[in-house]
Amino acid sequence: MAVQTLEEFIATYGNPDKPPPVFEPGPEAAQWPTILVKAGDKAAIVQFMNVGADSDGQHLCIDVHAFVAGRTARASVFGMESGRRLEGFADTDAAGTSHGVPAARLVAVLIGAQTETGGQ
Repeated sequence: MAVQTLEEFIATYGNPDKPPPVFEPGPEAAQWPTILVKAGDKAAIVQFMNVGADSDGQHLCIDVHAFVAGRTARASVFGMESGRRLEGFADTDAAGTSHGVPAARLVAVLIGAQTETGGQ
């Protein structure tokens, strides 16, 4: 059975001896947390921000900036919904929306080997 609540997720996948850090800066915060995550020569700067001041327009924005070998890089992303991988979050693929755009329950960001495909 898939978890349905934040508490169920933490109980199922979290470490009971070390709860995850919680940041709640509030909408008036001038600076939200930025975290650097590294694995070998891959790195990501994860930036959090609160966008919109009213309750109807407010949303949590998470930006991921990719780096490989210390240089800016590209990251790929896909979604997961009910065990199905969603590429591109097309309206026809996504079962729902978040803030009015197609969305998935899980969003994975991958930072790996960099290649050029001829496009920009």
